[in-house]
Amino acid sequence: MESKFIRIPILDQAAAEIKQSDSFEQTLKKPEVETIMTTVINGALRRKKEKVTANVTSMNVDIENNQGHVQATAAVEKPITGDIGINLTLENTSRPGQLGTKNLEITAPAIAKGKIQKAAEDALKNPNQALFTELYEQLQLRGVSLTGISLNFKDNALSINLQGNEI
Repeated sequence: MESKFIRIPILDQAAAEIKQSDSFEQTLKKPEVETIMTTVINGALRRKKEKVTANVTSMNVDIENNQGHVQATAAVEKPITGDIGINLTLENTSRPGQLGTKNLEITAPAIAKGKIQKAAEDALKNPNQALFTELYEQLQLRGVSLTGISLNFKDNALSINLQGNEI
């Protein structure tokens, strides 16, 4: 599936730095994490074989105590119409640079409980892969090939380190 270029200033900055030095390191606060998580959830739902058409309509991220709490609502247009709720808690793991899913709750209309809920759970149960996939696609559209990613919560922010090279 072809990716759509999404204007995300932090990724424009990341692409420019990777082109110069093959890496980008930044501490992201709530607004940047919300933008990236919106892109990740939209992309994760778009990829599912059930051909889900959905767009995140609300997003709230709170980062505290080395954890990220994500609450989102996505308006589903296909295969059914309705909203799904996503409540996700991410945390640091014992593997450096890797995030884990501490909690994932998906709420969906009764008619969508099976396919839509499963699609969202499958997409978000591995946050590192979901983040890598979306960042890879968005950076590729900016002329960069992403080769590595490291993520770590520090207090009330998300530290991100990206490695890559110019295409």
